[in-house]
Amino acid sequence: MEEGHYTQRSENMIDKKVKRIIKETIHSDRIYFKKDGTVEFLQGYFYTHGNDEDKMAEGIKKRLAEKGINIEIVKTWNHWASFRGRASVRASSHWGVIVRVISDNKK
Repeated sequence: MEEGHYTQRSENMIDKKVKRIIKETIHSDRIYFKKDGTVEFLQGYFYTHGNDEDKMAEGIKKRLAEKGINIEIVKTWNHWASFRGRASVRASSHWGVIVRVISDNKK
């Protein structure tokens, strides 16, 4: 292991200010900031009420653009599962969206 390994910051990591804006702007059941610079959003559902993973992704893109953060949508999915009380979001029915921040005007 190289010396200073833990203090080196990846070029892909998202700025703390941008993370804060994402957390304050996007209301999702789970938000994961990955080391590769992507952000994963999970939103659980029982009834879809006409929504889907693509609408979720476009909503995320629109709300972040309003805050000056431009993203690209990397992946979307719909995971359906039978209802299980107290199951985690990842184990339950959920929509998932992975995005990458491509530019921000907040630095």
